[in-house]
Amino acid sequence: FVKCSNLASFSPEELALLIAGDHKVDIEDWRRETVYEGYTIESPVVLWFWETVKSFPEGMIRKLLQFATGSSHIPIEGFKGLQGTSGTSAFTIARAGDTRYYPVAHTCVNRIDIPEYDSQQELQSKLELAIQETQGFTIV
Repeated sequence: FVKCSNLASFSPEELALLIAGDHKVDIEDWRRETVYEGYTIESPVVLWFWETVKSFPEGMIRKLLQFATGSSHIPIEGFKGLQGTSGTSAFTIARAGDTRYYPVAHTCVNRIDIPEYDSQQELQSKLELAIQETQGFTIV
C-alpha cells in the first residue's frame, strides 16, 4: 500500500512511467536482450525480422510487442525486465513451423515462432498479417 503523500514528489509523466513502463520502444535494447532458438543473431530470418521491425511505424511496433508478449508496454528496466508466467522471461525468436504458416506468438513466455521464410518480403507480409488480424488466440 502506498500513501498518497509519497506520490506527491512524482510528476504525472514520471508516475505513468513507473506504472505503465516506457512509451518509446528501444529496438536496439529489444534486439540486445533477445534469445534465439534454432536461429542465430546472424541468421537471414533474424536479420530480416529486425530490419522489418525498424521499418515499422511506432504503432505497428506496439502491435508487434502486444502480439509477442501480451503487452504493448515495456518494463521500466527495459527488455531485460520482461515478465512471463514464471518471472523474468527474455523475448525469444524461435525457428518453428512450415513456411506456409504465419508466425505464432506464445505470450506467456514472450516467444515468437517464425518459420524459415525464403525472403524478407514473405516474412514481413506474414508477420504484418499475423499482428493485424489476430485477437486473443485466433486469427480473425
